[in-house]
Amino acid sequence: MKIFVTVGTGKFDELVRELDKVRDHQIVFQIGQGKYLPINHKFFRFGNSLHSYYQNTELVISHAGIGTIFEVLKHKKKLIVVPNLCRKDNHQMEIVKKLSGKRYFIVCTQIKHIPRQIFNAPAINLKQYKKETNTINLEITNFLTKKQ
Repeated sequence: MKIFVTVGTGKFDELVRELDKVRDHQIVFQIGQGKYLPINHKFFRFGNSLHSYYQNTELVISHAGIGTIFEVLKHKKKLIVVPNLCRKDNHQMEIVKKLSGKRYFIVCTQIKHIPRQIFNAPAINLKQYKKETNTINLEITNFLTKKQ
């Protein structure tokens, strides 16, 4: 299976390191500012557009960045979202909690479970993302910027 992994502009070395151990799939990594450099698969740091990577893959594994999630869903690709729990704030977990009930993507909160999630992904039926008239982006922005 062809897999594309994206971590956004930050770093998510734990995810990249774990997925670099996977040998039975063809993986390309976008590693952002990460320090870990994959040994077993191709990688790059940043790109002007990830469109061609999304087009040419069967599965995308991503950090829980809201922009990345919606970009992948627009490309109608199966997506595994892994919140980066090493970040100082907890916004990626909040995004996952808010969106996971919609069943647009697979959630993996423990990196050690990623190989099992990859194996199970083809059999999981997800809803096709359709832009909602009440725009979920606005709901999430309001939720995340709401003063506690």
